[in-house]
Amino acid sequence: MDDARSIVLDADARARLLAARGSVTTLVITDGRVVVRVAGGESPAVDRWLPDGVTGSLLTPDSRDPIPELRVDRLGHSPDYILSVGTSGARSETLVAGLTGCVFDGEVSER
Repeated sequence: MDDARSIVLDADARARLLAARGSVTTLVITDGRVVVRVAGGESPAVDRWLPDGVTGSLLTPDSRDPIPELRVDRLGHSPDYILSVGTSGARSETLVAGLTGCVFDGEVSER
């Protein structure tokens, strides 16, 4: 799960850097892949597979609704989100601040 978390957080950082260069970017986790797309670009800027047996998703902090596509604006900001990664027996959730991309080390508790 740590590898999956690192893959997603690296993609988040790259999305923020690319967005700060003047283009809106999106971060998506779908079908075991982590993809960053730059507005207007045909091929993804980042396209990484999650490790076998590990799932990942982006959730809203308040309602824990899935975020199908996380948009990063031209200032490198996105909404706050929870990165949830898991295997068949365990799950870990980490809060990511959208304004800065800072990760809060403590796991997020269930509400």
